[in-house]
Amino acid sequence: VDALEISGGTVPTTLWAVVPPSGTPLALNAPFAEAVKRVVSVPVICVGRINSPQLAEFVIANGKTDLVSMGRALMADPEMPKKAAAGNFEDIAPCVADNYGCLGSLTSGNVASCIMNPAMGKEKEMAIVAAEKPKRVLVAGGGPAGLEAARVAALRGHEVTLFEKERKLGGQVNLASVPPYMQEMSQVIKYLSCQVEKVGVKVELGKEVTPELVQKMKPDVVIVATGASPLVPDDIPGIDKEKVVTAWDVLAGKAAAGANDVVILGGGLVGCET
Repeated sequence: VDALEISGGTVPTTLWAVVPPSGTPLALNAPFAEAVKRVVSVPVICVGRINSPQLAEFVIANGKTDLVSMGRALMADPEMPKKAAAGNFEDIAPCVADNYGCLGSLTSGNVASCIMNPAMGKEKEMAIVAAEKPKRVLVAGGGPAGLEAARVAALRGHEVTLFEKERKLGGQVNLASVPPYMQEMSQVIKYLSCQVEKVGVKVELGKEVTPELVQKMKPDVVIVATGASPLVPDDIPGIDKEKVVTAWDVLAGKAAAGANDVVILGGGLVGCET
């Protein structure tokens, strides 16, 4: 045996420990790796929720392990080692352990993907190349889709202006980061906001895109990335009452403060987390 890798168990018995999701402790297997390291003479490798160079350095420097291995973090950004070596930590796309693409896609019979790296597995088809003719691009919406569209358009040489009607970027990811154990999702917007600034995208906050604005700016292209709206059934008696609110209202702190008896319609991720 040349080395021992300390993981979290087997699939499906302890799937949450093998592919730990957002909300689980970072480097959750480090204590086990440290315990094994004390009684063996071969190098010990730790894996599991070690998703940044800084964290990898920390667990090694503190004697928890000799080496680390990463899977999902390198799916999110295959160039992480190169960027870390250059000191460009803010350019590393973060793995937020949502497991939606890397695990969820596989379990549903599709190819693996990554919400932070749309080009994963399609690097040749989605290579970012310079545009033959630079254009003036207007992006409506400052959520993750609008930010990524603006980033890629700017990298291709287009002149990009992004409008967000709220006073901060993020869109629905700001709401998704509110429930317990979900704060890590906010890293998505932190990363994308930094990247659009670095590539020269002009960001206009607190300004809604209207037909008049489009006519005034006369862009060559308009990218609509305004997100979705909550589905509110109109065939339920009393649905229009003041006490009926959406999950978005609750997560945004606009409603349900101090409520005691609450009925939640919908048992999906949003309903459960809210």
